[in-house]
Amino acid sequence: MNRELKNGITSKNAIILNAMLCLNNPNIFLSALSLDHRYKIQKYLYGIEDTYETFGEKIINTNKFILEYFSKNGINASPRTISCFIYKIRDKWANQNGTVIEEPEEPLDNNEQTFALEKYLEEFLIGDWESTEIGKKCNLIYSDDNELLSQQYKTDIGRIDILAKEKEANTYVVIELKRNQTSDDTIGQISRYMGWVMEKLANGNLVKGIIIGYENDEKLKYALKSVPNVELFLYRINFSLIKQ
Repeated sequence: MNRELKNGITSKNAIILNAMLCLNNPNIFLSALSLDHRYKIQKYLYGIEDTYETFGEKIINTNKFILEYFSKNGINASPRTISCFIYKIRDKWANQNGTVIEEPEEPLDNNEQTFALEKYLEEFLIGDWESTEIGKKCNLIYSDDNELLSQQYKTDIGRIDILAKEKEANTYVVIELKRNQTSDDTIGQISRYMGWVMEKLANGNLVKGIIIGYENDEKLKYALKSVPNVELFLYRINFSLIKQ
């Protein structure tokens, strides 16, 4: 019923819905684990694939089986503690599309905070895809068995941060996050991946590119003037206080 509203709550990975369930009852729900990650964790723990039929079964049963595994092995920790631990060992269960995310151990200055946020940006984009400006125009790519392929898309020249497809046209969109690298490196990287997609996937159709960064980089803006079909997006994370 909610899917037609396009608000991201019931997107394929259900990350927002999972977070809401955890907030409602943190004693029985894991915190904000996407369904894609839950399938990988379940396969690592039990050696079984996703066999659930309905959206509700996917959410409830993956949560149940992951928690039961720890309980049966004598680990009676809270779902939140288990969730944090799972990501500490992400290199164990993540497949070739996964990336290890480490949490900073000491307070960070402003520049370091920006870099730390960039490490999580890819997860934010995927988890809240349908609510972003890019997600309104583009679809993520899934395999026939509903495995997410877009994130860290594997090529023989490296991994594309996110590969998507426009909803209204048969156009691939290469999305690269400008992390701690120079503008020249970023332009070279996205141009290389766009060329690979043109040759391997596009079948003569147009290929576009999007660079997502934090700062309004003048060097990058000038470089993009000579690179066709590539746009620049800036991300912001906003916090607000609401008086009660």
